[in-house]
Amino acid sequence: MNPVILHVYPFAYSTLTMKLKPAEVRLLSLTWRKTWKTLIRWPFEYRSWTKILTGCINRKKSWQLLFTLVHPFAILVACLGLFGLVVYSTSQRYKEISIRKSTGSRAKRILSFTVKIMFCDCCCIHHAIRSVICGK
Repeated sequence: MNPVILHVYPFAYSTLTMKLKPAEVRLLSLTWRKTWKTLIRWPFEYRSWTKILTGCINRKKSWQLLFTLVHPFAILVACLGLFGLVVYSTSQRYKEISIRKSTGSRAKRILSFTVKIMFCDCCCIHHAIRSVICGK
């Protein structure tokens, strides 16, 4: 099979992609280096697809490591936000909870009522955000 030269991007005149046999790489590299220096003033550089893909994989692994380290903090901040929402809602309903407790309601019933109210608030917030984003 003869070497094939493919021009990948029309405006990247300094980039050529070549399909070569492994034995031809060294010889054509030297030949192209000499030709390149005589015709073009830019430095000659060649890379194999294995090196390019290895670089991509290494970048992907570094992003993966970054997200692995950052996501626990994001979850912690989200939990703190939910805790703040519960505390705010409970403080707004302080009188209502006090009246329920003084009339003999059990703590389990008050807690289930508070959780139900919080769930309804979260659903309302979800639907409001969805209607703004989706336009429905």
